[in-house]
Amino acid sequence: METIPPIFLLFLRFSFASLFIFLLTIPQWKKPLPWNKGIILGLLIGIVLLFQNFALLTLGAGRGAFLAYTYSIFIPPLQLLITKKPLHIGSIIGLAITLSGVFIMVSPQTQNMSVGDLFILLSSFLFSFYMILIDKFGKTEPFWPYMSIQFMTVAVISVILSLLFENIPPHLNSGSIYSLLYLIVFGTLIASSIQVYFQYRTTPTRAAIILSLEGVFAALLAYMLGKQHMTSHEIWGACIIIAGVLMCELFPARYTIGKSAESNVANESE
Repeated sequence: METIPPIFLLFLRFSFASLFIFLLTIPQWKKPLPWNKGIILGLLIGIVLLFQNFALLTLGAGRGAFLAYTYSIFIPPLQLLITKKPLHIGSIIGLAITLSGVFIMVSPQTQNMSVGDLFILLSSFLFSFYMILIDKFGKTEPFWPYMSIQFMTVAVISVILSLLFENIPPHLNSGSIYSLLYLIVFGTLIASSIQVYFQYRTTPTRAAIILSLEGVFAALLAYMLGKQHMTSHEIWGACIIIAGVLMCELFPARYTIGKSAESNVANESE
């Protein structure tokens, strides 16, 4: 982030990842592909990543990761609106708990609500749309071309914005190149692809439970590698956020709004 502008970094990551997938799956591109769905998802995840990058310029990695995880609390109500699935009463309780945790993390006792906090929370809301649309669109589409279209869309958005708003460096030093290769291989090709691939085989709510570990690992790595410390208010707020999310996802399935209990139990067992 210190030597490569953040938007240009996104372009490099996703353009090379998209090209790599394309070269490995050339025969599949001869068939009709879901360009419209892939572009919609690419636009969503591109905006999410841009917002997160801007936010992390002012926030610590641990604080930013925990605030970013609030996306999972938006999934149940958005599923009710988009997929017409019943609203889990546990999500209403979880929403109240999680929002109280967010308030504690950004309360005046620690620091005022910043622009970075707002960017993170907005990106969380958009990412919840992304997860629901992955579940709605992706299960019937060829996986690797589908991912390549998403990556390609992110790359196009990033290069346009980078040319407009950033000073692109004429060359990269060896340290930046090694970091970039790490981000392309592990942070983009492997991590993003594995996440989406296995989300095809589960539900958004269950995926959100598993991804709750992201905040824990981010905070630990920030402490071990970046020496970033979380205050007591931020630690308590993070714990409350996780408690709210778990309440949302693990509350008994028979208590719903919108459908009968039997219908909801059937949905949860799928």
